[in-house]
Amino acid sequence: MIDTSLYPPAYQQQLLTLLTEEIDLDEHTDGVLIHSDNFQALNLLQARYREQVKCIYIDPPYNTDSSAIIYKNGYRHSSWLALMESRLFLGRQLLNYQFSSHAVAIDEAEQELLGQLLNIVFYDWKKACLAIQHNPRGKQGKNISYSHEYLYLNYPNDNEKFIADVDKDEIDSRNLRDSGSESDRTDAKNCFYPFYVKDGKIIGFGEIPDDSFHPTSSNIVRDDGVIEVYPLNESGHEKKWRYARQSVNEIFDKLEAKQGRSSIQIIFNKDKGVMRSLWSKSEYDASEYGTKVLQNILGATEAEKFSYPKSINTVLDVIRAQVEKDQSALILDYFAGSGTTAHAVINLNREDSGKRKYILVEQGEYFDTVLKPRVQKVIYSENWKNGKPQSDEKNSENPYNGVSQIVKVLKLES
Repeated sequence: MIDTSLYPPAYQQQLLTLLTEEIDLDEHTDGVLIHSDNFQALNLLQARYREQVKCIYIDPPYNTDSSAIIYKNGYRHSSWLALMESRLFLGRQLLNYQFSSHAVAIDEAEQELLGQLLNIVFYDWKKACLAIQHNPRGKQGKNISYSHEYLYLNYPNDNEKFIADVDKDEIDSRNLRDSGSESDRTDAKNCFYPFYVKDGKIIGFGEIPDDSFHPTSSNIVRDDGVIEVYPLNESGHEKKWRYARQSVNEIFDKLEAKQGRSSIQIIFNKDKGVMRSLWSKSEYDASEYGTKVLQNILGATEAEKFSYPKSINTVLDVIRAQVEKDQSALILDYFAGSGTTAHAVINLNREDSGKRKYILVEQGEYFDTVLKPRVQKVIYSENWKNGKPQSDEKNSENPYNGVSQIVKVLKLES
């Protein structure tokens, strides 16, 4: 990782000139870190990135004692809402109205008012509210000890898939053959076709047969040893598969052939499901996977300069849900804090070799002491402990699992 800000200005300019002669620097830039008031930064971004951002994730100040804002004459709620309204409207202009999504974290202090504000800003989009258990020990209170906070998701509509399925806690294995009401062959003709099984393994599937074809059995053994498996129940009634012929290939790696009591069955091992409204995994604990992760990256002393970082796993799952299938997506966070969003995008790209990009905006003094060093370090090494990179002896070619990135740092005068 080379930090060009450490070089004399003349050499910086010379280096940038040489780079721009060889590559399109803007196209090859992976991340942009902006040290600025976010209202000013969002206005600056309009010309270049209008309708180009795939998803926004923000974790704004919660307007509580631990993250209070300056306000006048006691109008605390209205001051906070005014701050949020101006930023949300500018942020929306950077989203594509048809393909993007928006996520914002909040706690109980302003959850209701934020929900009403989002109804105005995203008046023509769908809105969902999730609860995430980020503090299993609970926050001290006289009557209620809060252990969760909220996540609002906005997306264009429910007619298309904007929020990706998530990993299930346990694999749900079920017969691919449909059952219950509207499960007959005649209810969906494109869901009736054969699977080809040989030596106990699925080797492919056939086409939809003509309506006049009626298999004599759910398992038809061919001369070459291949077994054609049709969705017939134990009574020989023609049912249908849960997936149409044109879409079954998407789940092929989740299917297996199992010997039933009297015939081979096609089993669907479902390891993903529609996102639930309650997130309660232990890995969302902000203390264990937020504060301690930051301490390991920066060292305990430097990490103290930023309080209450989000769990890296929470932010990773929020971003994954929005851009999992778009490996070139642009992600924006204009309340960037300690840089967890950039960390999450970098890790997601590590998982699937994606080329997603990120823009982070933060005005706090910890931009130079926490956010920027964190991004630099997680680019260099995936794992850290007590401020030192941890190598993987099994990976001799890239022991730290580092990635190659160009990150632009901008500082705007207020």
